[in-house]
Amino acid sequence: AFSGVGPSLGSSSSTPASSAGGIIEASTSDTTVPPPVDETKPTTTIQIRLLSGKRLIVKCNLDDPVRTLVLHINASGGGKE
Repeated sequence: AFSGVGPSLGSSSSTPASSAGGIIEASTSDTTVPPPVDETKPTTTIQIRLLSGKRLIVKCNLDDPVRTLVLHINASGGGKE
């Protein structure tokens, strides 16, 4: 299993995210609403399985950053149900 510290993807802060067991904790500053999908651009659908077992299906643009997925996970409650 992976264990370590370092910058997280999409993080604009210089504070490193910590990880244990391959799980990266989202910071509380990532609570904004995910951007809308631009239907004039190419899109894809991604299925994410959350730690709770909940399945999250996210439609996003191909050029969206990984941070968009984090925003969708946080908007869904992060699977902490």
